[in-house]
Amino acid sequence: MNLPIELYRLILQHFSETRDFYPLSLTSHAWQNECYELQFRVVRLRGGARLNSWMMLLSSGLQKLATHIRSLSIPTRACLSESDKSAFVYGIRKLVNLEELYISHAMTDRSLDAYIEPRMLECVTSNLKIFLNDLEEYPLRSKGYLFFFKEHFNLTKIYWASGESGSPLPGDILPNLTIVHLKRWDTLSAFTGRKITRVRLGPVPMNLQLISAFLDCLSHFANSLTHLSVNIHEAGDIRADDASLTMVHVFRMLGDSVPALKFLHIHVDVFLHFEHDIQLTEFQRAMSNFPALEILIMDTVERAHRRPSWHQHSYEILDSPISCLKFVQHFMDGCSSLKRMVLSPLGKSCSQWYGCGYPCFLRLENGEAALEGFNIFESDAWEVA
Repeated sequence: MNLPIELYRLILQHFSETRDFYPLSLTSHAWQNECYELQFRVVRLRGGARLNSWMMLLSSGLQKLATHIRSLSIPTRACLSESDKSAFVYGIRKLVNLEELYISHAMTDRSLDAYIEPRMLECVTSNLKIFLNDLEEYPLRSKGYLFFFKEHFNLTKIYWASGESGSPLPGDILPNLTIVHLKRWDTLSAFTGRKITRVRLGPVPMNLQLISAFLDCLSHFANSLTHLSVNIHEAGDIRADDASLTMVHVFRMLGDSVPALKFLHIHVDVFLHFEHDIQLTEFQRAMSNFPALEILIMDTVERAHRRPSWHQHSYEILDSPISCLKFVQHFMDGCSSLKRMVLSPLGKSCSQWYGCGYPCFLRLENGEAALEGFNIFESDAWEVA
């Protein structure tokens, strides 16, 4: 008796361990197909030995298993002979339905030379939509990767570790790219001309020249960029012109550069160092430069040590729910579109809070801010919110 496909999948959802699928997969072709679909949809190969074993398995003729793999994570470094590399190429060619490929340091178990060369990826299916590359050995504009990107025109999201500034990539390369995660912010210029909607960037120094260059780079995506996550950190050498640069200035210029922004996650270890005498009313004015912003996450490394003049209590801002609420209210008053604001994670030492983690504040119908809860937004919120 053949059951509807939906029932097979509904039953399998109640299994707590994928290893329990094996005996069930031996009962019929239908059960095998559905078990394989769930068990091998996401494959994570940590270490060179496991990578070699899998590629040998795929090259041995298990085509049916290979068709179920949608996401593959492999190590950045492994000890592979030339014959192993050939097996890798042959095996990865079998993954005709692969949509996500991650070359990740997290899958690496020891320090070895990088084994992945761009030519080894040329046979990856053109269905690929997500490509994460932790390797820094080959630049973005290397001949091998330019060919790879041109062939994989369906890519919509990439993570790139190597950093390089320069002119935009040719227009026929990555035409469908919309989501970018970069270790180096200056690599963003390579994607000018594409409708990038979501960006996460590595550290930008609190330096007037670099901040200006960063904002100029962002302005190329003014009409499309809706989600931004960025880390702004204190520059090593603070010059006279940098000392006058405050986060108020950064917020004001950021709003001018990307007015379509709906989500902003800004990680700032300089927020407290540069705002010694600033009044929150100036932040309130700066927030008016964001006409579409709905969610703001301000993630500071340490709790607020200064006590602004508007603050009537002797507690630090994040130690007191009352002062924290007033802090958030200034931002919401300045930005009429702002619906939620999230602040730095609270530790267990914050005894006045009935919870810990990232406090999230919600704008009520009357315009007042109220605590909604904790940890409502995760670190990947820039991509999924």
